[in-house]
Amino acid sequence: MLLRNLDATNGHCSSTHYIFVSLHDHVIKAEVASGPYAGSTLLIPRIPHVSQEMEFPFTFTCKQFPVKPAFALTCMQQGTGTDI
Repeated sequence: MLLRNLDATNGHCSSTHYIFVSLHDHVIKAEVASGPYAGSTLLIPRIPHVSQEMEFPFTFTCKQFPVKPAFALTCMQQGTGTDI
């Protein structure tokens, strides 16, 4: 799931669900999973985050992907069930 608006005009907004096609050190290639823009591809870069704390004489900087990983599994199969 995307955490930031990267390209709102093409449907790449926050909370959009993606399927990761390939993972690299500095970029993720992802494809929109569902909705009107399903199948469109996006390259997601690592984005630097700079701290705004004024307590320290230096700034903290980290680079991270603006995504939240999620996993899904379908478990409904014919002939199987659970006894509770």
